[in-house]
Amino acid sequence: MANESSGNKSAGNSANVGQIFEENDVLCFRTIGYYESIVNFENGSKMAGVVEFINNSNFASYDKSAPVINLFEEEFIGAILNANRVVKIGEWFMSINPESDKVFVVSDEIEGALELVMEEDDKLNSVIVFSTDDDVLEILKVNNGDTPHGLGCGETNAPTNNVTHAWDEYCDRFEVKFKAKYGSFGIIKKLQLEFWHNQQFSLDDATNFSFGYRYMWKKKCKNESADVTHLLFTTPFEFTNDHWTLTFYSGTHSLSKYYIGNSLLTGGPSVAYKNRCTFATSTLTLVNYLKHGY
Repeated sequence: MANESSGNKSAGNSANVGQIFEENDVLCFRTIGYYESIVNFENGSKMAGVVEFINNSNFASYDKSAPVINLFEEEFIGAILNANRVVKIGEWFMSINPESDKVFVVSDEIEGALELVMEEDDKLNSVIVFSTDDDVLEILKVNNGDTPHGLGCGETNAPTNNVTHAWDEYCDRFEVKFKAKYGSFGIIKKLQLEFWHNQQFSLDDATNFSFGYRYMWKKKCKNESADVTHLLFTTPFEFTNDHWTLTFYSGTHSLSKYYIGNSLLTGGPSVAYKNRCTFATSTLTLVNYLKHGY
């Protein structure tokens, strides 16, 4: 990363110059609004661009320095956090702890803010503590970190949850699994469906596959919602890979309701895949749907 000033290094392409930079080994987004413009961008390409740049830079992200057990399953979060799980957005240093489901926040106007946020001490008056399910950035913008404002709509933040199909082995050496999940780390929320294909004892893992699903979601206290059905084999074998993720919602604002299942609302989504032994088509169905509020 090129130097912007002493201890302060710019990050990203030309569109990000001055907006994303590294300071004291922490990745910084100059404003909350700029961070939101990346995360809330509809097709996710802005997040992918930031991740790609960070992965090709010298920034010591969490993912680059993570232990064997990685606490995050979110590529963007793993890229923007440093080894101590800290990022800075606007004036706010933030430490995200998925084990305690808490986000610790300290303003850069407080002396020793970075050291304080890394302590993750919820008894200190200078440290603001959120749940990872909270709309952290919205509360910081509206109330400057004070008691969360009431929106008066009667809806609450949907909780994090996932439904996983365990590895299913076939042909003695191949295996497949998939997962439906709603994840929240306070500063980003995602509703996703994932599929994995693996050949044991070999790197040749790729196969052809296709999804069948229905997803629905509603933003908390907003009129924005979605209800989309994709039938299995609408486009036969849309994907060829060993891992694929479909993202149905991504943003900084919490959902109050979500659903990933089948079109009849009676069970889980399905995946069809090319059997690497017989080259016939096999299908799996997630036994349970992922559901909250519907």
